[in-house]
Amino acid sequence: MSFIKKIAGDTAIYGISSVLFKIVNFLFMSMYLTRRFPDASEYAVHGLFYAFAGFMFVLYTLRMETAFFRFGNQPETKDRAFSTASVVLFCTAIGLSLIILLFAEDIAGLIKSKADTRYLIWLVLIMGFDTLVALPFAKMRLDNRPLKFAIFKALNTVLGIFFALIFLELLPWMDRSGILEVGLFLDRAYYIDWVFIANIIASGIMVLLLAKEYFKVKFQFDPQLLKKMWSYAWPLIIVGLAGVFNQLSDRVFLNNLSSATDSGIYNGAIKIAVIMSLFVSAFNYAAEPFFFNQMHNQDAKTIYAKVAQAFTLAASILFIGILLYVDIIEYLIGRNYRQGIVILPYALMGYLFLGLHYNFSIWYKIKDRTYIGAIIGSIGMLVTIAGNIILIPKYGIIGSAISLMVCFGVMAIAGYLTGRKYHRIPYDMKRMIGYIIWALIFYFISRFSRPLFEDNLVMIIGWNTILYAAAIILYWFLDKKNLKALIHF
Repeated sequence: MSFIKKIAGDTAIYGISSVLFKIVNFLFMSMYLTRRFPDASEYAVHGLFYAFAGFMFVLYTLRMETAFFRFGNQPETKDRAFSTASVVLFCTAIGLSLIILLFAEDIAGLIKSKADTRYLIWLVLIMGFDTLVALPFAKMRLDNRPLKFAIFKALNTVLGIFFALIFLELLPWMDRSGILEVGLFLDRAYYIDWVFIANIIASGIMVLLLAKEYFKVKFQFDPQLLKKMWSYAWPLIIVGLAGVFNQLSDRVFLNNLSSATDSGIYNGAIKIAVIMSLFVSAFNYAAEPFFFNQMHNQDAKTIYAKVAQAFTLAASILFIGILLYVDIIEYLIGRNYRQGIVILPYALMGYLFLGLHYNFSIWYKIKDRTYIGAIIGSIGMLVTIAGNIILIPKYGIIGSAISLMVCFGVMAIAGYLTGRKYHRIPYDMKRMIGYIIWALIFYFISRFSRPLFEDNLVMIIGWNTILYAAAIILYWFLDKKNLKALIHF
């Protein structure tokens, strides 16, 4: 099987599991909760606390999963790397959870208000459980077991949805029908709590199911290996914190620089951009262990270049598709949130740039120069902070989306330029940039021809379908020879 087909297949499997994992946000959190909470400021609370959880999860895991990929990619070191990393994660899961709980009221006050302390308690349980399964999931990726990974991720998603609907729909219905008295479930003040609790139960079950993965490994704690793993991982912690900050801090900036309503609208609307984010995440799930496993291959640089080209092509086609069919896709979120659709072009392009950054940043991971990643991530954070502070007062939610796009664009460029200096990979930048420009051309054709159809949805969708087909056909015929070679590489 060709390298491109291999990574495409793994990306598809990881993508399916990621879609199912994120479906809670995309369907339940978007379609259901944006309707359950028509007041966007109420829904903003959910986004703010999960933004905090994303930030803290980097500290919980200390990027040990990536260090495991680096030092556990050889049979003779895999068990030692897994055992050593697992000791670290057990300590952080317990230690950080206790620290957060000790200062829960003060931390909740910084995020939203001290009255919301209970949300922080739920998040601590979720983060603790998720930390305990981080290494088993990483091992599945390194062992090239994407299907097993997908099954467990899917189960986690199904369980989360199942329990959330029990708490928010079934039990209230039973109370109203007189079958069972559960008045607490009818109190709107606790609806967000039950979403968190459903997540806790699902995550707890995953810990029980994956605990056996720890017993399959011969325990070999290695202090010397831990020093190497920590030296490798600590700059990646900065990279991870910067990544979460760059993706999620916009909700916080909007909440403080604009309004809670704008933060909620943005939090709801950007869920549509999750389609591109899912693709990028799925690609990263497949590509990261693949890149490490290929690092000793004499053709590794050529492989990395071809994978980046294939990613850019696929992401560009997805970018066009989402924007051309946004008139249908927007119904996935509640009516009160659809005004936020204007952020989509910027957010989608931002996530495309993030995927390019993942491609370009592989060089410093395999060359053990992770401090370069920390520098790039820090630059991205500065761009995000400056962009939101400058643009939100003038452009509102669009300002946040532009900041996200510029941030990931700058990071992608920085990763590419530093790679050219220290570990040159022969990326076909002319073609990759051409794919993106071609996508933008078709988007602008659709946008500026829209007034011709006088808001007739059927005609707009029909015309955009013609444009989408034309874009894909032209991609193929203008670059047929190269694309055939890419597919069979």
